[in-house]
Amino acid sequence: MSRDLPKVFLSKWLALATQLGLTGAKSREIGDYLLAQYTGADRHYHGVRHIVSMLDGFESLVGKFEQPLAAELAIFFHDVIYDPARTDNEEQSAAVMKERFQGVLDEATLASVAFSILSTKHHVSTNNKDTNLVIDLDMAILGQSWEVYERYADGVMREYLPVYGEEVYREGRPKLFLEPTIARRDIYLEDEFKHLNEP
Repeated sequence: MSRDLPKVFLSKWLALATQLGLTGAKSREIGDYLLAQYTGADRHYHGVRHIVSMLDGFESLVGKFEQPLAAELAIFFHDVIYDPARTDNEEQSAAVMKERFQGVLDEATLASVAFSILSTKHHVSTNNKDTNLVIDLDMAILGQSWEVYERYADGVMREYLPVYGEEVYREGRPKLFLEPTIARRDIYLEDEFKHLNEP
């Protein structure tokens, strides 16, 4: 039986919101906002399925994180702003997170969450294992079955085509993302994901 992804998404959000100490009204307000963002008609890959998949992976590794609540919050917000025509989606997403949680979380936690969000822009190793694990969770789609990967590739293409057109997309996608990613010695940064580097 397929999962009701919006329902799962909200359930996971409400559980985190409770741990973060949000009031019921504030929790629902942010949850509704997040769900609206991730279920937009233009979200063919960077939507609810992607976030729930990352959260599933996070839950299987939760004991590996030093600040699991901050990492989980970063997962929820890392693609909250997503426009293929922009180059500052991660910066905008981090700013939205800070705005929503200013006065709710301490500055150190806000900075930690923002750092993880911003680091999903380039997917390169940082000096923070929690952030590296968030990056690996974001990139884990590349190590899945061909069927799952095809759905991912089709979703990304459908997001970009209306902005750039098919010719530009088919030329740019390999050159700007796939080839540089494959050229790395290791795509994944932490030991928990190293097995996905295997062909």
